[in-house]
Amino acid sequence: MSAVGSASAKLLLFGEHSAVYGFPALGIPLPWKTTVKLVRAENMQWKVAPRYLPRLNPLLSKLPEIFPELHSLSPLEIIVHSETPIGVGFGSSGALCVALTRAVFSQIGQHAQAKEIWSRAHALEAYFHTNPSGIDTGISTMEQGGYLQKKGSILPSFQPFKKKLPCLIVGAFPRSMNTSDLVSGLRQKMETAFEPMEHIEHLGEIAKLSLDQLDCPATFGELATLAHVHLKALGISIPELDSLLEKALTLGACGGKLSGSGGGGAFYIVCENRNSAEKIIRQLEFPNLYLLLDSSFEKIRQ
Repeated sequence: MSAVGSASAKLLLFGEHSAVYGFPALGIPLPWKTTVKLVRAENMQWKVAPRYLPRLNPLLSKLPEIFPELHSLSPLEIIVHSETPIGVGFGSSGALCVALTRAVFSQIGQHAQAKEIWSRAHALEAYFHTNPSGIDTGISTMEQGGYLQKKGSILPSFQPFKKKLPCLIVGAFPRSMNTSDLVSGLRQKMETAFEPMEHIEHLGEIAKLSLDQLDCPATFGELATLAHVHLKALGISIPELDSLLEKALTLGACGGKLSGSGGGGAFYIVCENRNSAEKIIRQLEFPNLYLLLDSSFEKIRQ
């Protein structure tokens, strides 16, 4: 007997770093899927590319703590297939945690509500990120774009979007640091200076404003660019991304910003429409850019 669970990658639109301090975040699922298949085996083990085993093997001992239901089952082989680029801010670990949670519930024959899946996946993600916000696993669990905000509870609240997003170009640079290091580095800055908190507060206000501008590419793009200015001031952007976003603006983009914790990684560019996006993609001459429109995800040839 086997069981399967899957979950989507995510793109954080607004709320990087500020969400940790109680400000809202906006994000959407991406069509990239992570799939987990559970098969009975002689020993509990992962079936993934060997380079991921050092990171994943210690998680095996944590699974029975988060899923006591596994005690009554035979050992399982955990087979993972992921389309999501890893380590660049598209929520690969969050998607893995949600997919694994869904597979476990399927294996034990239990239909779990979204909140229960989110809660267990969030507990799993604490292995990858010491103090996860719950945003990545929330977007992957809910499978729709939404406005999330944490107010003292373990998990953030989730409010689905009521408007369609503008056309986006999505891409990523290699990252120089991981999420945990970036978050802890920023926290240390905030302990010694007031200025970083001012940028965090501005980012929180921009996130609030953006919710009403989802269907207005020009304003949404302006807010994205403004948010990137504050993220750059916090020292978490990279010159290569700054230059790419500036070039996109000269080509007619409405705006753009980094997405995720920074240090390179994911970014998006806001466009007026599909035609504009295709033109910008071809002129940017940047590898592996995707066009996202109405949940359709397409790699555009340059």
